[in-house]
Amino acid sequence: MSLDTLHWLRPLWLLGIVPLVVAWWWVIRKHRSANAWEAWVDPELQPYVLTNESTRSNASTHGWFAVWLLGLLVLAGPVWEQQPVPVFEARPSLVLVVDVSPSMALNDLPPTRMQRAVFKVSDFLNQAKGVEVGLLVFAERPYVVSPLTDDMDTLQAFLPSVSTELAPVPGSQLHLAIPKAVELLQQAGKPLGQIVVLTDSVMTDLEIDAAQEANDAGYRVSILGVGTANGAPLRNSDGNFVRDLSGAVVVPKVDIDELRRVASAGGGISTLITRGSEDIDAVLSLSNTQLAEAQTNGEASGETPLADYWVEYGVWLLPGFLLLALSLFRRGLAL
Repeated sequence: MSLDTLHWLRPLWLLGIVPLVVAWWWVIRKHRSANAWEAWVDPELQPYVLTNESTRSNASTHGWFAVWLLGLLVLAGPVWEQQPVPVFEARPSLVLVVDVSPSMALNDLPPTRMQRAVFKVSDFLNQAKGVEVGLLVFAERPYVVSPLTDDMDTLQAFLPSVSTELAPVPGSQLHLAIPKAVELLQQAGKPLGQIVVLTDSVMTDLEIDAAQEANDAGYRVSILGVGTANGAPLRNSDGNFVRDLSGAVVVPKVDIDELRRVASAGGGISTLITRGSEDIDAVLSLSNTQLAEAQTNGEASGETPLADYWVEYGVWLLPGFLLLALSLFRRGLAL
């Protein structure tokens, strides 16, 4: 071991040394003040009027502070060696990205596009056994509902609150939501995964570029269209039709060809959501295929996935810590 390789797993515990040193200094000063009588009492009389409790107390004080210092060092986790450990567990991971923009309130897909999307997410969670799932909603910007988890009951509990009312400002910026989904996967330490978007958004080159970048990073992007090709007139909160700059009524439609372009760039699948589970089966099958391909490529190259772990030897100091602490216990001890 050298100072160059020394690393602390929990360095914030080292901050406890500061108040410990202050307390030690204060106690020592207190003891020195108590021992001031030694300067005034004749040496011949000191054995009769003074005791050696002060000396023993000083020794005990130093011992206790040494114990606490050792304890802080153990808690801080000093390490200086890393060992590669094979990683055997691999589970499919995906982030569900749900559009909550105002057009999702249209009823061309009964009861509404939003409700159908929520129903589909619920079906996903019911079928996603052994899959880690994250949940993200978006309109003019993305909002994280849940990071990746295998607790499907908790995710199901979030669904009733997913609605178009979550979007304070109208808009549908999928090209911002896709990088956010990538970030969720990376934060969970997932080198591979799938981003599944449920949306009625109009796709542009920005969405294609975002999907391509996600795919390049190892995360496939699949698109499930929520709506119909004919669409329905969009109304505002007052119930009036929303019109464009030319005065025409805005009728949001789902263009499956646009969805295919984005999904193709993202290496995923594209489809309109179905009443059955065909779309869910296709998405989960793609995740399993991606994982199997990664494992096959690793085996073919003779590479086993490894993760570096710090070897923590500080725990071996605990027996000495306990013995030292026990030796300081005695009746009537006071600092």
